[in-house]
Amino acid sequence: MHFLDYGVLCSSWLGLGISIYLIVSKFIDSSFALTNRPGFYLALTSLIIGMQLFLAGLLAN
Repeated sequence: MHFLDYGVLCSSWLGLGISIYLIVSKFIDSSFALTNRPGFYLALTSLIIGMQLFLAGLLAN
């Protein structure tokens, strides 16, 4: 159960951090394309994995 907790925290914070970086970069440079960056897909994937781990831990409890 604790493995899922740490996985949720790591995955969610990683996705949130990358998302914030991309959003700030978009505000600074308006020609910055969000969806053409690999970080966008990494952030999206890590947020989805974090949500799946959270739901798996919730169901296992």
